[in-house]
Amino acid sequence: MKQWPRPARMDALKGRFNDMACRFSWERLPAAIDLSLCDLNLRLEAAPTNLTGVRQQVIDFKQKAIIFLATGGWIGFSPVAPGTFGSLAALPLCLLISSMRIGPALIVVVALIMVSTWIAHAAEKIEAQKDPSQVVLDEICGMAIALFALPFTPFFIIGGFALFRVFDILKPFPIQWVDKKVPGGLGIMLDDIVAGIFANGVMRVGIYLL
Repeated sequence: MKQWPRPARMDALKGRFNDMACRFSWERLPAAIDLSLCDLNLRLEAAPTNLTGVRQQVIDFKQKAIIFLATGGWIGFSPVAPGTFGSLAALPLCLLISSMRIGPALIVVVALIMVSTWIAHAAEKIEAQKDPSQVVLDEICGMAIALFALPFTPFFIIGGFALFRVFDILKPFPIQWVDKKVPGGLGIMLDDIVAGIFANGVMRVGIYLL
């Protein structure tokens, strides 16, 4: 069979490949692998530090979110009457609840109380003090109860607000007992829940008598 002459460029490429193969030292391969593994170990050792930083950022964000919700969007940090301003902040929520039928409204209020109890409990741990004054989520829930299933009119708004604040501040029995004896988030919430029930009850008695 006739053999065609190979181009000079192919011979040159083959020659360069052979030279590279001759210069390659297989003895250097383990050292190169060890260097790569060392670099990998350094990266893995640095990873927990990075993960710890990310975790801490997540924790910080969670705590800030809890405080934001517990204080009613920072309303609780008001230097004057934070509970009163927190109660007023509940009025848009009360308006929304008043537009619902009794069944869905009751579900919303119960769910609000359950979620708020968890948030208040977490906020108490973050602030490291019993029933922090800046936590006004309990006043918001108390107002929602005070105006529950009542007409959302100026008369009932003013009456419900005034009665709720009176009961919340004076704390007649059993509100004061609940405030002192029940710990944690439930204790933060329960006295305002009872105050809201009292306010709602007085409003209904007033309607019946009138």
